[in-house]
Amino acid sequence: MDWMAVAAELAEDFRQQAQRADRSWKLVAEQVTRLAASGLYRELVKAERAERFDYLELMSSACGVTTFVSSQHESACRRVAGTPLESEFLPEWTSGRRLAGICFAHVRRPRVDVEAWLEGDRLRFRGTAPWFTGWGLMQDVVVAGTTADGDFLFAVSELDRVKAGPIQSLCAMQASNTVALELDLDLPAERLLARVTRQQLAGKDMANIVANSARSLGVTRAALGLLPEPELSDQYAKLRERARDWDGGQDGLEIRARAVRLGLLAAQASLVASGGRGNSLDHPAQRLVREAMFYSVTQLTRELGQTTIATLLRACCD
Repeated sequence: MDWMAVAAELAEDFRQQAQRADRSWKLVAEQVTRLAASGLYRELVKAERAERFDYLELMSSACGVTTFVSSQHESACRRVAGTPLESEFLPEWTSGRRLAGICFAHVRRPRVDVEAWLEGDRLRFRGTAPWFTGWGLMQDVVVAGTTADGDFLFAVSELDRVKAGPIQSLCAMQASNTVALELDLDLPAERLLARVTRQQLAGKDMANIVANSARSLGVTRAALGLLPEPELSDQYAKLRERARDWDGGQDGLEIRARAVRLGLLAAQASLVASGGRGNSLDHPAQRLVREAMFYSVTQLTRELGQTTIATLLRACCD
């Protein structure tokens, strides 16, 4: 299976529908279901990092909200792969027979939103997780909470065990059906995916921080198509190479911050180049501006936030 060719065909279809999808959860759900049925998730789970980067950039350049929702499922698949729960959940998830989301962004915050603990042969989670994307489409969730000693427990649960808040009103990704989840879970201890220390989470976060540069670079790629002159093309190509080939060095935060800045700059330039038409909800420029903004706060650790702010302010003063 030439899975990147399949992805390219789907991306082109999604690109044609991106303005509609930006305002239609029904269309987003249909497109995510198409992705699941295509077999791409089976390939993404075993793909190399550079291949996943290419895929994420391609899809982000086509339709931000569809890619954002589908990435939740991909992340869940990769979380369960290689664990004792793989045989129970991964075949169902990668085939698209069941879809899963993730609910653990809150563990990066200083406050404890969700408590987690082992109680005999039971695994408990209690609290309010502020963000879950894909409500109404997903059947399962990878959830995380904080233990009394500051570690994090990750587990799999069916979504019919939790209660969701109202659909959140968002400036970008409104059609993602993002909600808060009220958790009072009592799961078999066998549902435990991992116990992770804060240091281990930070190490994994850095790899994901750089990988998610592909989202901002996808916006840049789309915005370049709306600009009359390819003035940012060289910057885009050089930064893309650095992000795609990142080897775990100390420049991870800088790469991501530069990608955020380039995405914001390219999207804003595409809006100006489009003139008054760019302010129409039917025009891609305004959508790209909002998506670029969203990616500036996605997976935002304290260190990434500080680096991004400094990068943006330096650019302002140049």
